[in-house]
Amino acid sequence: MTRMDETMTDTVSSGVAAPGPGVAVTGPGVPVVESGEGIDWDEEPGTDAAPAGSGAVPDDSWSVGEARDWLRDRVAVGAACPCCHQFTKVYRRKINAAMARALFLMWDEGGRERRLYVHVPSIDPTRGGDVAKMQFWGLIEEEKGSRVDGGRAGYWKVTQRGEDWLKRRVTVPKYARVYDGHLLNTTGVAVSVDDALGDEFRLDDLMAGI
Repeated sequence: MTRMDETMTDTVSSGVAAPGPGVAVTGPGVPVVESGEGIDWDEEPGTDAAPAGSGAVPDDSWSVGEARDWLRDRVAVGAACPCCHQFTKVYRRKINAAMARALFLMWDEGGRERRLYVHVPSIDPTRGGDVAKMQFWGLIEEEKGSRVDGGRAGYWKVTQRGEDWLKRRVTVPKYARVYDGHLLNTTGVAVSVDDALGDEFRLDDLMAGI
C-alpha cells in the first residue's frame, strides 16, 4: 500500500470501529471484487447519504486537510480524490445466498470437518468474486503462496468460524464496509446462514446432498 493509499484509508475509516473478534482483515494486494459493470448490486438501495456540502470545488489551492474533509463527506456515494484523482468509495457488501452456497460447497469439498484447502475455481467457477468477499466476515482463509507466474493460486479453506456459521452456531453482521479491498468494519443486524440463503436454497437439503 502506498503512502497515498494509507492516507486515503485513514480518511475513509476515521471514526470507524475496528472489526470484531474472528473477522479477518484483508492484507495488501487483495483486489476489490465488484458486482456487475460499474454497479454495486450488493449494496442496500437507498441507504447512502447524499454528499454533504455542495459548495466549493477542490482546486490546487486546497490543503491536504481540506481535501480530506471534502472527500470524507463523499465516500459513501463515491468521488474522485482531489489529491490523486483515484475514484474513492466505501462499498457496503452484503452477505448473500450465493456466498452461503459457495461456503457450503467449499466445506463439503474440503472434507467437511477436516476443512482442507480447496481449489475454488474448480468447484464453483462463476462464484469466485462471492467467495473472495467471505474473507471479510472471517468465514474463509486463503492459502499462502502464489502461482509460478505470480498470480493467485485460488486455494481457500473454510475457517472454524465459517464452519460454525454453516452449523448454525453463530451469526455474522449483515454488511462488511470495504475500501480499496480492505475491510473497515462489519455492521448491521445479525444474520444466520438460513437468513443468507433465504428462499433460494435450504441448508438441510445442501447438507443431505439434495
